[in-house]
Amino acid sequence: MPTRLEPPLPLEGALARNNILDRVERVLDGQIVGPESIASRQPHEIFVGVEGGKILRIWGQEYDNFEIVSSIGPECDTGGMSEEVCGRPLGLRFTLDGKLLVADCYLGIWVLNVDTGKIHWLHGSKAGQTEVFVDRLPGSPDNIRSNGKDGYYIAIVTIFPESLREVGNIAGRLPLLRQLVTRILYLTRIGLETWAKWVSSHSIDQAAKKIFDFLTMSEHTLSHSNLSVVVEVDGEGEVIGSLQGHSGQQVQISQANRVGDYMFLGSPFNSYLGKLYVGGKQQQQQQQQVTEGQQQVKEGQQQVKEGQQQQQQVKEGQQQVKEGQQQVKEGQQQQQHVKEAQQQVTEGQQQVKEGQQQVKEGQQQVKEGQQQQQQVKEGQQQVTEGQQQVKQGQQQVKEGQQQVKGQQQVNGKQQQVKEGQQQVKGQQQVNGKQQQVKERQQQQGKEEL
Repeated sequence: MPTRLEPPLPLEGALARNNILDRVERVLDGQIVGPESIASRQPHEIFVGVEGGKILRIWGQEYDNFEIVSSIGPECDTGGMSEEVCGRPLGLRFTLDGKLLVADCYLGIWVLNVDTGKIHWLHGSKAGQTEVFVDRLPGSPDNIRSNGKDGYYIAIVTIFPESLREVGNIAGRLPLLRQLVTRILYLTRIGLETWAKWVSSHSIDQAAKKIFDFLTMSEHTLSHSNLSVVVEVDGEGEVIGSLQGHSGQQVQISQANRVGDYMFLGSPFNSYLGKLYVGGKQQQQQQQQVTEGQQQVKEGQQQVKEGQQQQQQVKEGQQQVKEGQQQVKEGQQQQQHVKEAQQQVTEGQQQVKEGQQQVKEGQQQVKEGQQQQQQVKEGQQQVTEGQQQVKQGQQQVKEGQQQVKGQQQVNGKQQQVKEGQQQVKGQQQVNGKQQQVKERQQQQGKEEL
């Protein structure tokens, strides 16, 4: 289960800022590359591991002589073959029998005696166990070495810049997120390295090495600050002091080793070895005074510069006052505009209120109009029904006209029958008269006879 991390200790108290490391001298500047770890077995002689898998012996009153003692891997020149082949000795320590124990991050652990060596396996009662000795350090710790007083020096190779401290604090409180990001970065690096081998691309391989690369992180922190720190702790892991620098004379410290009157400071990224005098108290105080004097001169120059800047600021301030007065005048005009605008707002609110009333009346009219539309629709329905009735009435009229015409024909025939009857009656009268005449004639005939 990932562990919740507490935020780093602030740079105060035992970690209060100081400039002790600004007195560091650079040894073999430009002649060696990446002296990360230092070991010593006698005064005026130290051993360091550098790029290319080489172990160097450095000696002399000024530590200005050096020679190659051995190479962990094949003979490799700096910038030639990769570290995986040449090796990269990152930890050196002399054993009790005077052998040099070398921890190489690629080729394992070796014990060297001049130019012979063998693999040495570590054993112990707590093998495989871990425990927290000290935490909440102000950056990424590297090597730890004795301070000669039952305590230890812990080199801080990468200092957390102020801009990233809050990000680190948040990540410390979210262990699962921290674990997820770490795994994603790790898998990304493995993927890029595999791809680089597949396509034989040196540029992709270099890009892969940028992930989880201390040099990349250190360059980022150096872009924010030149702060360098070596933390001193007691035998229980309590912070009791620190050595700090701000000038950039010594940066990215991986190990602090005291040898006689000097402390040597290693780094996997620098092309020099740092040397700090920590011997006689009087000379140390003199050097401290010189350093403080230089610091005061530097601060004085900075104050002069700041004073000049302040004069410029005063001048700019006067200009700003003049501009401010103009702005006040314009502000007064704007206040009048604001007052007018407020009046317009009031009128606008009244208009909005009237508009809302009109909207309400309009909605009522719309409702009435909708009712009228319904009535119109019903009237149209009635008109349609009336037109249907008219059409039916016209049909009835037409049929009635047909009936009237037939009745007129019947009446005409009845008239003819009547006239015929009259004629028959008249004929009958004529016939009667004729009969009477005939009868009279017959009677007259009889009478004549």
